[in-house]
Amino acid sequence: QPSRDLGFHCPAVLTMPKGFDYNLKVGDDLEKNCGAPCYDMFFDNNEREFAQWWIGIWSCIGLASTLFTVLTFLIDMQRFRYPERPIIFLSGCYFMVALAYVVGFALREKISCSGPFEPQNVNTRKEDMLQVVTQGTKKEGCTILFM
Repeated sequence: QPSRDLGFHCPAVLTMPKGFDYNLKVGDDLEKNCGAPCYDMFFDNNEREFAQWWIGIWSCIGLASTLFTVLTFLIDMQRFRYPERPIIFLSGCYFMVALAYVVGFALREKISCSGPFEPQNVNTRKEDMLQVVTQGTKKEGCTILFM
């Protein structure tokens, strides 16, 4: 007897207000007005903390090294001619990337997570609602940091 696919239904604690246009795809099912939980979906607290520190430390090192390169250029711009000059521009670009990672590291979930929102189900309490991963452009800080 073939198994019956019951599909995925969004838990009440992850249901989003309709105006946010959040979607969660699980397998072949696309659940509208549903967000992915910010915590413990793929990683436990220790793994997430390690990844945040790992990325944070390396981005700080990258920020410092590219800042040193750009400041060296600004001190004596005439010293850097054609073969070296593109390296300075690349360092400036990598400085901006590293800066975005450092800001993300410093702000943590304030940027990447949204909510908790008002319950969309009358049987769900506000205290039970979970923070969800930010989607779309409604949270300007996340959009600016991503760009």
